Formats: sequence, structure tokens, C-alpha cells
Amino acid sequence: IYFYTLEAPDLPMLEQGVFWRGEELTGNFETREFHTGKHRVAAGVWYETGDEAIYQGSGAVVFHNVSLSTCEHLHTQHAHYSFNARKVMYTPDGKVRVYNAVYKVGRIPLLYWPYLSWDTDKGGGNIAVRGGFSSDWGAYLRLARKWRLSDHGDTTFMLDLRAKRGLAVGNRTRYTTPRSETDFLVYGMVDSQPPETDGVEGYNRRFEVEDGRFRANLSHRHLLKENWTLRLNADIMSDIDFLEEWFGETFDDYGQPRSLFDLRYDHERFTASLSARARLNTFYTAVERLPEFKLELPRQALWDTGFYYEGTTSAAYLRRQWREFDLDRAPGLVDPANYEALRLDSLNMLYHPFDFMDHVQIVPRAGFRLTYYDTSSKSPVTAAHLAGMAAADDPDQPGTTVSVTNYDEDGGDRFRLIGETGIEASTKFYRVWDDARSEFWQVNGLRHIIQPTLNYTYLSEPTEDRDQLFYFDQIDRLAEQHFVRVGLNQRLQTRRGEAAAIYTLAELETYADFHFQDRGGDARLGDF
Repeated sequence: IYFYTLEAPDLPMLEQGVFWRGEELTGNFETREFHTGKHRVAAGVWYETGDEAIYQGSGAVVFHNVSLSTCEHLHTQHAHYSFNARKVMYTPDGKVRVYNAVYKVGRIPLLYWPYLSWDTDKGGGNIAVRGGFSSDWGAYLRLARKWRLSDHGDTTFMLDLRAKRGLAVGNRTRYTTPRSETDFLVYGMVDSQPPETDGVEGYNRRFEVEDGRFRANLSHRHLLKENWTLRLNADIMSDIDFLEEWFGETFDDYGQPRSLFDLRYDHERFTASLSARARLNTFYTAVERLPEFKLELPRQALWDTGFYYEGTTSAAYLRRQWREFDLDRAPGLVDPANYEALRLDSLNMLYHPFDFMDHVQIVPRAGFRLTYYDTSSKSPVTAAHLAGMAAADDPDQPGTTVSVTNYDEDGGDRFRLIGETGIEASTKFYRVWDDARSEFWQVNGLRHIIQPTLNYTYLSEPTEDRDQLFYFDQIDRLAEQHFVRVGLNQRLQTRRGEAAAIYTLAELETYADFHFQDRGGDARLGDF
């Protein structure tokens, strides 16, 4: 029995080399042709067994009766899962051809391919196979095949088989250039067990059951020219549960994906953007912005006066679109009604920072906010009424008996003014570790900054009652505020690149607010 080790320093994923153990190894060093009988191979996380392997002088390798798995039990007993083939051919150009391939879970064959091929080049295609069992899907097998379209993109075909849910197919295409990134996904299935509410036949909560289920998503980012950026995202789905069931990671990140258009111009002194957001899925509640223009001026010096200015001005046509349910609420109970308005908003602040005792920075500020609405409600809608709308809109409470008080459109246009004043004090402590180094984390020295802050804020009482203004976001629910914020900001920084530019590795901001007056019912309102 021979033991042979081939070190592979050019393959970083094989940190311990490639290990081969077999009964026979014969060959000719002049012709560079070698032949093995039965053998076992360990290469990184991969394990392989075979009856025969032939290494040809051209660099091609032919395997016969091969089993391949990442399960370590392949060498000692039956693997939990394995990929088996009658014949495998590998050529020096990175091409792999497989004949009579079978995927097994334990000893049970699940899927058969008469012929497969792929490119082992990192930019090329490959095959991904995942199998298992879950209570929701039963036994399942998920297959994916990737093709390289060009040096800039690839496309992946997906075929998923779930014993309890049926067959699903999809495709994902990604294309990247130095100035753009595009990601297009389509995925669909005929679900044999779509979600259905217990005791309500044909309905999933208050929506009709959908067995033809799908998702289509297009995401695009394009640097049109210097300082100009275009972003697009469109996400269309068949039903409210599809994202959570089949794309759990996306659901965990966003919950409800946003479809948007955004054209942005970034200048040293300001950022201007034209954006739009439309609701593409009627089972979601959304605030449409059709469109919105925004001009943002970061804090900047006003000549040599010692004063700094910061401001944000926006103009938007806003529309609150509630979910469109298929099943009515209890008799006599209505759903929340949609509403819309043109809103012009401008926030303007002045700052005058100075140092106190060389270590503490004091920044007093003062400013105002002007907001115009082209229509409003004559009848007030309080925080409790808004909470009632949110409860009635909640798809997880289809049997709720809460009543709904809707806005009317009889209040005419309104002009609101709010004043703001405050002062912030902060200092900074830091420690440096010049010798800290890590090639993996790209660390070239470390600096830990701790910045305690104390911020006092007073917002005057608005000139218009917020209960008669349509609620789209937090701007519309501003009220008199009088509080102190105690905070602690921390940053961990290093230097990167040839220019040794400062890079923030991690940042943590914590604070607590202490209010001097009752905040009212809005303390329990979120931006639903």
C-alpha cells in the first residue's frame, strides 16, 4: 500500500494538500502517464473513492466508478450523501465531463443524469446540488447550473424538487461592468400545498389562496457619468408569504421589499435626487412617492463667519395605499381608506461650534421647518385612530373587531411652521495600537475612539394640529418636544491602501432620551 502526498501551494482552499491512498500506482515518468487501481482521495473538504484513475501525458485525467462527497464518512462507511458516476473526464482547460451520474442520500438514489459537463474556472459555470428533508418541504433536492455569459456576467438555472410542494424552476442573471451592476431573478412554481388559514377554506388569512406562485426581481445600479447615479429596483410577487417561504434571507433583511427609481447627483456641497416609489404588490401597504425631488445640503461653513448651515428641502406627491384584501372584515367594519397629498417640506438649521477648555466641543443650533400640504382632513385623526388603522390592516389579525376612523379631504391646504433650538456637547477619548496587524482583516494598526455626547433639543408647538395632517411618515406627526439625549459613540478604525486612508471597521452608537413632557400616543406608533 502506497501513500502519496501532493502539496498544492497554488490552491489556497486545500490548506493541507491533496492526499491519495491506494493499492496500486504504476506509470512512466518520461511519458507522464500514470494509472491507479482502487483509491481514496482527500482534498480540502472533498472526499473521493474510485475503482480506477488514469492520468494522461496531456494533463487529462479519467476516473471510473467514482463517488464524491463532502461527507467524511465516504472513506469509512456509507456517506450521508454522495455524487456517483460511472465515468468522469477532466481536461487541462478546466472542463469536466460526467457520464451516468447518480445523486444519493445514504444508499438511496434520488436523481440520475446521463451526461453532465461544466467548467471549473472560477468565472465559469458549475453545478450545485443540495438535498435533505424538512417538515414543510418533505424530502427535497435543489439543483443549480451556472453558465458564464462573458467576463462581466453569468446566468444560473435553478430546478428544485420538493416532495410536499412540487417542482419549482428559476433563473438568476448577474451582469457587472466597471460602471454598472444588474441582477435579474425569476422564480416560480405550482404549489401543491400553498398556505391556507385553518378553518377558512380557499383563503390565506384574508387573501385568496394562490397555487401559482412566483417572484420577479430586477435590481440595477448605474454610474451614468461623474457624480450621476441611477438605481432601479422592481420586485413583483404572487402573494404575501412567497418571500418569507422561499427567500428567507431577503425577507429577514427587508421584510417588505421596495420598488423604486432613484436618479442622484452628488456634489461636494449638495446632493440632488429625483426618485419614485410605486406599489407593485397589492397585498402590501406602502407610501407611494410619485415622484419626490430632494435637495440635501450637508453641514458647511458660511464664509468666515463661524456659522455653519445644514438643510434638506423636498417636494413629493405622496399616496398611502393600504392592502387590498379579498375577504371583507366582519359586517359593518370598514377597511382603512387610501389618501394622498402634495407635500413641500424644508428644514433649515444654523450651527456655531466652539471649543470649551480645549477638550469639549460645544455646538449650539437653531432653525425652523416649513411644511405645506395641498389638502388635509377637517375631522381629526388621532394616534389612537392611526393605531386602529394599523390593526385593521394587519393581515395576521383577520378577525379583529376594531373600528376604523378615516381621514376626510375637506380640510383644505395647510402651512405648518416648527422652530427648533438646542445645544450639543461632546468630547473624545482614544487609544492607538500601532503594532496591530492582520492580513486577513486588512488591519494596519488600530484606533479605538470613544465619544460621549450630551444633546439638548427643544421643538416648538407646530402651528397646525398634526391630527388633521395626513400621515405618511414621521415628518407629519411632529409635535412639541423637550428632551435631553445622553449618548456614547464608539468607532474602531484602521488604515488601508497605499494612501493609508482611515477606514472604520466597526461603529456603535448608543443613547437614551429623557423627556420633560408627555410624548402623547405617538410613542406607540411605528411607520406601518
